[in-house]
Amino acid sequence: MARELRAQAAESAKEVHDKRADTKANQEARFGSLINLLFYDGTKGKDVGRPETAINHKNVVVKKLQSKNPSMITLEKFVDWVDDRRDAALGYERVTEIDDGTYAATRGTKDEAEADRLFRLTERLLDALSVIDEQPAHSNTGHLGDGHSASNLRQRLREKRRERDAQFLERQKSFVDAQTIKEGKSKYEYHDEFLDDLD
Repeated sequence: MARELRAQAAESAKEVHDKRADTKANQEARFGSLINLLFYDGTKGKDVGRPETAINHKNVVVKKLQSKNPSMITLEKFVDWVDDRRDAALGYERVTEIDDGTYAATRGTKDEAEADRLFRLTERLLDALSVIDEQPAHSNTGHLGDGHSASNLRQRLREKRRERDAQFLERQKSFVDAQTIKEGKSKYEYHDEFLDDLD
């Protein structure tokens, strides 16, 4: 009975892991296609851009955004996805899922050209949204044209980056404190009452 339950649990865990991997691959393909549509040649599938590839002009991005008319939720997820890829290209440490379903801290190889490309894509998107926001709005709640799309996304991106930087500074401070204690240079005095009993 116990073996059957363990086998069932292992099978369920594998199904969840496979479903999560499929969802991630689907998201990569959808957002890669959106990058290609907005900024490059419109190829379906993974992002075809490279640091040396020319990016579409802002007016072209505006027209493509207006024809696609993505929801704000899609744009938020898209901007987060591009910014996460930029963080990876900058070599920031992040937590990723390993093949066996566990998680581990990983650090990508630093690629400043790719990070710059992703930053330019984000800025081009936000600039195009600013142009759309300035146009006369029609009632289109949840989609483009509400007059605040660019400012809302910029604010969201700033808060996300500020939170990431605060977490980094907190981790860095904890490492410095741990090193200080290890070297015996702590500003805190430690007292061991058990040593007093030995005197």
